[in-house]
Order: sequence, then C-alpha cells, then structure tokens
Amino acid sequence: MAQDSAASTRSQTSLASAAFNAAVAHHRAGNPAEADRLCHEILARNPADAGALYLSGLIAHEAGNPKIALELLRRATSADGSVALYHATLGDVYLALGELDQAEACYRRALIQDPQGYTCHNSLGLVMRSRGQHEAAVTSFREALLIRPDVALIWCNLADALFALGLVDDAMECLRRALSISPELARAHNDLGCLYARAGNYAEAEACFGRALGLQPTFAVAWRNLGDALSALGRKSEAEAHYRRCRELDPAAMAGKTMSVTAAPGPA
Repeated sequence: MAQDSAASTRSQTSLASAAFNAAVAHHRAGNPAEADRLCHEILARNPADAGALYLSGLIAHEAGNPKIALELLRRATSADGSVALYHATLGDVYLALGELDQAEACYRRALIQDPQGYTCHNSLGLVMRSRGQHEAAVTSFREALLIRPDVALIWCNLADALFALGLVDDAMECLRRALSISPELARAHNDLGCLYARAGNYAEAEACFGRALGLQPTFAVAWRNLGDALSALGRKSEAEAHYRRCRELDPAAMAGKTMSVTAAPGPA
C-alpha cells in the first residue's frame, strides 16, 4: 500500500508539473485565459501550489484585477517564501495601487532571496521617487545599474531622479546613455527633449519629441510636449494641432505643467 501511495503521489506531482509548464507556455504565447484555467485545475488538486498561485496572481495583475492578484500572490509567498519573484510581483501590485510601504517591504524581502535582483532595486527606486525621496531613488537606481548597466529604462529612471535633484547635466548624460543602448526607446527621446526645452533649446527639443513620436505615435505626452516646444518657437497654429492630437489620445495628458517627463505607454 505504501508503494501504491508513493506511486500515486509521484503521478500527481508529474501531472501538476506538466499542467504548470503548459500554463506557463500559454501565458508566454499570449493566451492568459487558458493559462489561468490550467492554474485553477492545479489549485483544485493542491490549493497550496505556489507556482500556480503565483502565475494566476500575475495574470490577475496584468488583467487589472488587483484584489484577486493580492490574494493569490500573498498565498504564493506564504506557500513558498524563498522565491524572490513571488515577493517582487506582489510588490508590483502594491506599487500600482500606491501602497508604497507594502511595496517596499515586498521588494526588500525579494532582495533577501536574490540580492542580484536588479528589477527589485529599480522598483525600490520607483517607490522612493514616488515618495519624493530622490536621493534614495538615485541610490537604488545606481544599485540596479551596477548589476545590469545595459538596461536603458533604468538609465531613464536615474535621469528623472537626478533631474529632480537639479542635476540636469548628469540627467542628460544618463539619457544619452539610455539611447546608446536602446535608440528606439521613445521615453528617452521625450525626456531628453524636456531637458533641452528646460534649457531653452526648443529647436533641439522639437527634434527629440519628433523622434519620440516617430517611434511611438500614440505617445500622448510627447504630442503635448512637441506642442509646447512649437509654441515657444512662435509656431502657434502648429502647436494647436499637436495639442488636439494629444487630447484625442489622452485628454488627461494635457493637464499639469509644461514639458512632462513621463514614460511612454507600454511596459515600464
């Protein structure tokens, strides 16, 4: 009987592993519904399966269902607290909700499990930036870049924090570094344009915003920023056309201060 029980356990484990691998494949292929269905099949047999809890929670987060995501990801970290990715993804949900203390705690737990987790250092920087703690943000972004100096988006984040501290030349250098890594990164072109505009170099700013829009035509803030640059150059009618396009894409992007250093749509 003991042998039969052990064989049955091995069989169930093998089935769960195969189902989870299939779920991961469906998620990567852009089929989250099937991936989630497979996860729930696994959880029906074993409610404490950490991998299935994590993947289902990630799918809920990506679908904009934070309440479900929090429940599943908390359960995943309780089932297996040794996996940095589980803590980091839970932190991402809290960060999206603006619950900064909870997000920070999750990222720090993730870094205990994986001190080389550059994405968690970057995410901690985002937490600090959201609090207005720009020096701490700079430290976190630099920690991330010590591990992965080839990630352009982190250079953009560092530039934003440096700019907030008034270190404009350093911020510009970071953005140039970002563009040397990823010339197609619309956010870097937009943010560099903002710095040129703040320095009164509207012609160069116009060129940067134009490049950003050539790469990301739906980048609403860049349409507004280009309008502001054209207005400063005395080309008011052209500016109005760009403002109209911004409103069509995202009316909220017209709010706030002139020249917005803002991430382009898409993964951050």
